[in-house]
Amino acid sequence: MVSKIPVTVERIVDALCADYDRRRNAISSGGLESDTDEFYRELNSVIEESISESCEEGIRAEMLRDLKLRRGYNRSMMYGISEGAYKRRKRLAKYIIARRLNYI
Repeated sequence: MVSKIPVTVERIVDALCADYDRRRNAISSGGLESDTDEFYRELNSVIEESISESCEEGIRAEMLRDLKLRRGYNRSMMYGISEGAYKRRKRLAKYIIARRLNYI
């Protein structure tokens, strides 16, 4: 079981996940300063790797979508996973993101 994430840290993680597509699009379009490009890539990589570590392959894309949209179990398009399992995986993904970014 993971430790409880402070509310302020969870808000930061939520915001970083919600901003994932904007960073991805900025990387794809080019024209970013090299430091900004590297930073955006690192943030998105942390999110992707954290989901890979916390979720099995079949649900990773949907978990990323749920994190980006700040969508919970009731609105998730994930089927075949219990609410408890969903919440544990999502909480673990957020915890890993916060830990890798040194917020906890």
